[in-house]
Amino acid sequence: MQDVKATLVWLLLMSMTFMMFILAQNGVGQKTLVIIMLLTAWFKGQLIIDHFMGLRRVAVLWRMIISIWLVFILSVILSVYIWGS
Repeated sequence: MQDVKATLVWLLLMSMTFMMFILAQNGVGQKTLVIIMLLTAWFKGQLIIDHFMGLRRVAVLWRMIISIWLVFILSVILSVYIWGS
């Protein structure tokens, strides 16, 4: 059952990546695309943290440390994009 669940999560991650590719190719506005991509990256990161890093069943502190790190990195990327334009 665990292999099936991992495969389904992997397929979801791949489909989200493909959707971002399609959005980028179809001329979605640049700022809108960046925001959608960062939100998608956050969601994908949380899936990876929960399912592939195995942090779903650990103490809340460990999950929070990794989740805060993810939000921090995405915030830095957004800040650089906003102030770099």
